[in-house]
Amino acid sequence: MSSNMISRVSLLSILALGLAVSTTGAQAQTAKAKTLKKKVVTQPADDSSLVKASGADEEKSSSSGESLKFNTDAAPPVKDHRPTMQFKDAGDSPVGTPRPEYADVTPEEAPFKTYVGYPKNQVGLFIMPQNLSSSWSYNGQTFNYSDTPLAYGVNYKLLVSPIWNMELEYQHYSMSLAAASVTGAKIDASTQGYDTYFAKGHYCFVSRATFYRQICPGLDIGNDAYPILNFVTGTHLALSAVKDFVVGVNVSYQEPISEKFMFNALVGYNYGTGIGNSGALTSKNNSSIVAKAGTDYNFSEKNTAQAQVVYVNRDAKLTGKVGTNEFNWETKSSTLGFRLGYLRTF
Repeated sequence: MSSNMISRVSLLSILALGLAVSTTGAQAQTAKAKTLKKKVVTQPADDSSLVKASGADEEKSSSSGESLKFNTDAAPPVKDHRPTMQFKDAGDSPVGTPRPEYADVTPEEAPFKTYVGYPKNQVGLFIMPQNLSSSWSYNGQTFNYSDTPLAYGVNYKLLVSPIWNMELEYQHYSMSLAAASVTGAKIDASTQGYDTYFAKGHYCFVSRATFYRQICPGLDIGNDAYPILNFVTGTHLALSAVKDFVVGVNVSYQEPISEKFMFNALVGYNYGTGIGNSGALTSKNNSSIVAKAGTDYNFSEKNTAQAQVVYVNRDAKLTGKVGTNEFNWETKSSTLGFRLGYLRTF
């Protein structure tokens, strides 16, 4: 054979041998991969080994920085020191029956006696233009006289509750009389002042709908004063005053008209006892009827304006002495006034 043929045969032999070797290596690697795959599928991972591996990794990381550990394998035990809930009370009673422990202290018929915001105090001022007409009768003679005095005063009221209240009131006015003549006597020009003091108390029956609707019977005691003609001498008369301790009863009523307005009215009767008469005057009989009606306007929680029409009718019999002479006469009077007032509540 020639040298060229030998060279070609040798080259082909080398190529065939390399191809066989590479094929054998590839088959060996494929078989090894299949074996490893079967091991991964058929052999489960060991948790402890993973934890150890994780711990090892953490130890490695702790040398270089902060390491965070989370335990997600278990929950902490639940501990509640509170007592268990009870849904039944030993004191429960059938529907409609009061519980035995409360039946003796809060019977159903007993009203609730506590009122929010009470007691309250009220202080007031008032003025009252009025027309006072009076007549004096003696031995068949009658003399009529009148004046328009301006009365003014103060009052204080304690509102214990919507049911109970107490009041103190003072009023003053002056009256003047011009000179005049009657049969057998002369009337001198004169001026006289009058002061009245009253203490009042009321108990109120309150409506079930609203405690602003009330009817209140009451009791009055006080020192009353009213004008008379008195003998100065046997032939001269002058304006004077009778001071008399009186007791009285009355009934008042109030009704709300709107959110701001309140209607109120009063009717009363006062009787003079004859105690405290001034000088030689003695009251044999003194009685008066009082009537009031008006409205209150609450322009704020603590401020109230009042407007009332007041009427007083009086009938009195008296005895007076001048020296040894005794005179008996009768006086009748009526007063019509318009009272304006202001109340401050605190």
